[in-house]
Amino acid sequence: MQRKTIQMYQTKKIALVAHDNMKRDMLEWAKFNKTLLASHTIFATGTTGSTLETELGIPINLLFGTSQQLVTEPQPISSSLQN
Repeated sequence: MQRKTIQMYQTKKIALVAHDNMKRDMLEWAKFNKTLLASHTIFATGTTGSTLETELGIPINLLFGTSQQLVTEPQPISSSLQN
């Protein structure tokens, strides 16, 4: 099988999504990985994003709507307000 090398950038775009019964676990994971996450662009929806931003103290790009938005092209609230 032939291997393909893909160039990856230093800064990644990461979406954090958790159903209601898993939000606490995801928050614990995010706290544990705070230093790593802080060097990337983080996206999350509504309550999840607000909670992460408050608890971690790092910027989170809040998305309108649901996690279905992640399969299209995410539009952070901050850029949506500028239009």
